[in-house]
Amino acid sequence: MRFLSNISFSDSLHKTVMDTYINDLVNARKTKNTLLRQIREASRDVPVIQLLKTIPGIGPFMAFTLYAELVDINRFSNLDHLASYVGLVPSTQSSDTTITVGGVTHRHCKHLRSALIESAWVAIRHDEALFCAFNELTKRMKKTDAILRIAKKVLNRVRFVWKNRMPYVKGILEVSLVKKS
Repeated sequence: MRFLSNISFSDSLHKTVMDTYINDLVNARKTKNTLLRQIREASRDVPVIQLLKTIPGIGPFMAFTLYAELVDINRFSNLDHLASYVGLVPSTQSSDTTITVGGVTHRHCKHLRSALIESAWVAIRHDEALFCAFNELTKRMKKTDAILRIAKKVLNRVRFVWKNRMPYVKGILEVSLVKKS
């Protein structure tokens, strides 16, 4: 900010415009920091948020976002209803005997779908089971399609942890060594 404010311009109007932009940026930073501080403080008092943070790929801000957007996990009768709300289901068009399945649906909670996809990218780096599932999926589809499936798996973990009120425990992946003769 100091660097930007020390730039000199030949025209005083340019300096006024630059100062206005700098003030806007400073105010936006203050607002963002205040909101983040309030989110952190509010998150400490909510046990569900603390439990959600135990899931790989779900950090404090994502846990708060899930809590704020979903409100009550019990309003979704199953994973498919939850995934449909988030937007992690394929779009379908049907007429008489023809059913066309497309990419992910356009109807979704825009905050959650993109955040869950970002969380899925992080989760495959920290959870062996998700990493293996991702590798298997990429053998038969593009990485962008595979990560959508992983995001749905992360969402399933969120649902389980939230409904059962227990912290997430990473599964142990067993590798069997088969000796070829």
